[in-house]
Amino acid sequence: MVATLGVLIFPAGAIATGSVIPGVDSAAATGSADRVGAADGDQPSVAGWLLDDAKAAVAAGVISRVDGAPGYIDVASVSKALAGSDIRVVFLPFTGLGKAERDAASTQNTDLDSWASGAGYRLIEVRGLSVAFSPFVVSPSDLPELEPVLAQFNVTHQVLFAVAHLLEKEEPGDTVNPQPVVADAVVVQTIGDALAAGGVYNEPGMASPEARSDSWATAGTGLAVRAAFLPATTPGQPLNDLIGPLHARFPDDVVIVARGRWLDAAGPDQDVVHSALLWVYGSYEDKVLEWEVSPGALVRLTAEQIALLRTGVTSGETAPAAPADPVASASAALPWIFGGVVVVVVIGSSAYFVTRTVRRHTDATDRRRSTADQRRKLGARLSTIAEHIVDIEPLAQGGSAAADVGVALERYRFARDALTGEEFDAGVGASDSSVRLVEKAIAEAEKRLVAVAKTLGVPLATPAVSNGVGR
Repeated sequence: MVATLGVLIFPAGAIATGSVIPGVDSAAATGSADRVGAADGDQPSVAGWLLDDAKAAVAAGVISRVDGAPGYIDVASVSKALAGSDIRVVFLPFTGLGKAERDAASTQNTDLDSWASGAGYRLIEVRGLSVAFSPFVVSPSDLPELEPVLAQFNVTHQVLFAVAHLLEKEEPGDTVNPQPVVADAVVVQTIGDALAAGGVYNEPGMASPEARSDSWATAGTGLAVRAAFLPATTPGQPLNDLIGPLHARFPDDVVIVARGRWLDAAGPDQDVVHSALLWVYGSYEDKVLEWEVSPGALVRLTAEQIALLRTGVTSGETAPAAPADPVASASAALPWIFGGVVVVVVIGSSAYFVTRTVRRHTDATDRRRSTADQRRKLGARLSTIAEHIVDIEPLAQGGSAAADVGVALERYRFARDALTGEEFDAGVGASDSSVRLVEKAIAEAEKRLVAVAKTLGVPLATPAVSNGVGR
């Protein structure tokens, strides 16, 4: 992992996918731009886009877009940065939430990158709002960098960073966002009246308006939750300060304003509200960037976390009847983390537990105890694999070494997805088959990386290989 100027580079498997956000329904977000799409009559794959269409888009131009891709960039500045290089940028749609959709998209991403390499291109893929160049993903490292991505679908900064890294040039400076401006009083009045009448407001013309849902309006916060949903704003334009005047009108309630996928929130316990927001983005940032997540789902997660925090039980504490589980709780006490693979694996494993800590029955405690040691050991080996991939991938340029790194990365992604998914949730119970599959994938990745190190003649500590998990 490399960290420079507020943007972090992760192994692509580290934050490209992960555990499903519990209970979230799919809802595609869209953006306006020229598009390159499937021919009439073509049916998209389960991934939501066709590999042949993506190849055609890449071959057609330096910056291209597959139909349905939401991301925005400043074309002039990115074109200038790309001039004279072999780098191409392609925009892809959000990935569906189902496991089949995620698996298909992951396979097509890998195949597209391999095809581009064979065609002589170095490819930057904008997957929804997630910017990737094999085997890395560029991610915002703080809230100011995340805001324009989620509120405006603007990934210019991340794409320029990826280009600079590939060309070994000076990377762009930190994002400087315009200061919020005072919102129009009529707009505030209109939204406030809708929130007073029904608890929800949808900007006219929203492609997928949100209904007021008991899952967030009465999520156990002890407070009324009112939410306004607006589309992503025009990139480069300052955001109107809606949360301030709306909070003033409803000081005893939780008020949330969703612009695109960016949330502003206020309530009577502002520290608790802010911590809940940080937890949502710290836990699910990678999924919000790449997956088909509805703003209503983010509101629900925020409301649930506010409710949990108001109970006085923090995610960093172990319930009296539960065993200590470092994988499920060690880093969850830190609400805003953009870190390496270890943190991502920990967050992915813990998030499902955290929102349900106060609801689990005693029998779940026994199942959690049985898988804690397995998850801890596998997570440690997985993080070592990620570190090795980061170290050795730049050296493996072609031939069997590059092929082996590709297999190791694919095995890493599979193991990571399984380890952080519901299949490995201790509340459900990790099946013997899930454990064996993860163990097998990790062992294969370790074996491939050791072989690459030997071929290249570089030192690489051989990871400990176990014959069983948790034995």
